[in-house]
Formats: sequence, C-alpha cells, structure tokens
Amino acid sequence: MATTADGEALAGRECRFSKLWAPVVGLTALAGALRIIHLAGMPPGLYHDEAINGLDALRVLRGSYPVYFPANHGREPLFLYLVAVAVKAVGRTPGAVRLPAAVCGTLTIPVTFWMTRAWFKRSTALLSAAIMTAMLWHVHLSRTGFRAVTLPLMVGSFLAVIGHALRSQRPLTWAVAGALYGLSFYSYVAVRFTPVPLLGLGVYLLCIRRGRDLWPGVLCFAGGALLCLLPLAIYTLGHWHVVMGRPSQVSIINPAVNGGAFWRTLWSHVVRTMGMFFVRGDTIARHNVPGRPVFTVPLGAAMVLGPARAGVRARGGDAGSALVLVWLAGMLV
Repeated sequence: MATTADGEALAGRECRFSKLWAPVVGLTALAGALRIIHLAGMPPGLYHDEAINGLDALRVLRGSYPVYFPANHGREPLFLYLVAVAVKAVGRTPGAVRLPAAVCGTLTIPVTFWMTRAWFKRSTALLSAAIMTAMLWHVHLSRTGFRAVTLPLMVGSFLAVIGHALRSQRPLTWAVAGALYGLSFYSYVAVRFTPVPLLGLGVYLLCIRRGRDLWPGVLCFAGGALLCLLPLAIYTLGHWHVVMGRPSQVSIINPAVNGGAFWRTLWSHVVRTMGMFFVRGDTIARHNVPGRPVFTVPLGAAMVLGPARAGVRARGGDAGSALVLVWLAGMLV
C-alpha cells in the first residue's frame, strides 16, 4: 500500500509540474531560440554602445572592479560584469558582448510568469509570458548588447517576491524582495523612477486598509534594499555629476531640452510616447524595426482595455490591478 501511495504521490507531482511548468519551459525554450540563434550576426555589426561595453568588460578582466562605469555618459555595472563573464568564457567576439542580453531576455520569460502569477491567476501569467516571448521589441532588445534588457528581469523578480510577501507577511520574504529591489538599481537608469509607483501601491494598500500590518515587512524590505544599495549610494554621493549627468542632460526640465517651453515639450513627449505604442515607433534601427509601433492591433487594444478593466478591479480592492495602474502611469512619465 505504501508503494502504491508513493507512486500516486509521484504521479500527482509529475502531473502538477506538467500542468504548471511545462508550458513555461516550452515558452522559455522558444524565447531562447529567438534570442540566441545567429546572435553575433543579427543585427549585423556592433553598435558604438556595444563596443564600449566590450571595452569595459576587458578592463574588468584586467582587474578593475568599479561600482559604476563613468564612460559613455555613465552606466550601471550589472550588465557589464555579465559581459566580462561572457568574454572570459567565449572570447572577444560580438556574440560574447550580446550573449548576456540574450540570456537575460530569455530568463525574463519565466520571471514574467512568476511575477504575474504572484498577483493574478495562472492563465493571465501564461498569456503574459507568451506575449513577452514573441514581442518584437523585447526580442530585438535581447539581441543587442545594451544593459536596458536587465531591467525587466530585475523588476519582474522583485515584484514577484513582493507579491508573495504580501500574502505570507514573512520578514525574510520582505527582506529578499528589498534586496532584489536594491540590486535592480545596478541594472538600468530608468529604475530610479520606480519608487514613485511603489509609493503609489503603498498608498493604495493603506486606502483599502491592507497596509496597517505592513510596517514590519516594509522595514525589512527597506533594510534589504538599503544594504544592497549602499555601495552605489556611496559612489553617487561622491560622484554626483557622473551618476546624474545623463538624466539631467535629457530631462525636459532642462531648459536646453525644452527651449523655455516646458509645457509644450511635455505635451509633445506625451503624444510621441503614446504614439510609439500604437502608431509610429522608434525610427533608429538599433532600437526597433524603424517606425514599427511597439504593439500590433490586438495588443494595442489590450493595452487600452486592460488598464480600464484594472481600474474597475482596483476599486474592488484588487492589489494586482492597482499595481498595473500605478506602474503603467508612473513609469510612462
């Protein structure tokens, strides 16, 4: 009887794995094929930014280990250390410079499923992972040696753990979420705006009376984040012009950018940003198929209808829907 029971338990576990993870494994394999096959030659040649990343990787291999790379307007270090590992393993080739992007892009697929499943139902998580697998924008970004591809991976990771922490209220889970959040600041510059939507989520939880018992967890989250952020924070305080130079150059608050017409520039950027999703995308070939909008018509419709539905669900107390709204609004800024 014991043998029969053990066999049934094993069969049950195999069935659960097949039902839950087999589709994710399949999507990840497809994502890897789309991102890795003929990686060195497509797109052809190395862009200027990719080449500088390769040069910095060589400096790392010669024994230089900066917490922030000041060249080329300043860059966060996570991706560059991954490039150094790839160059060490594969050699000084264009494929080695791009390999970390392809790997990070591939790993983003199971992380997308994990993150979405932490906030929504399984079918929504599978659909999200499938869309990310084949989305041209993400595939393209995963085939060029730019550090921006590390941001979705890191954001997905800490948002997934936050979702689990909200349910379990375990201090360790909150601390891990905070550590991942702190590490995400080593990925790409846009992460610096993420405190805004996270604060918005916190305000929402307080409004629906789910935030009253969060303070122990939030303190653990903050502790984990500050611990991982400390080296970068110390560097930033000593080299403010290096770390903040590029954002100040391109910000529309800068008079050199807005030409003294802040509100007109703001409106122009809003229109162009929204149009990028539906009408006309980036025209630079290293970022996009020139002019192609980010979304096809079905996905564009989903981007319009999805937040509308999320707004209705958020009014009913659904934290995941509120996260979608505050994240979309905050990060589009």
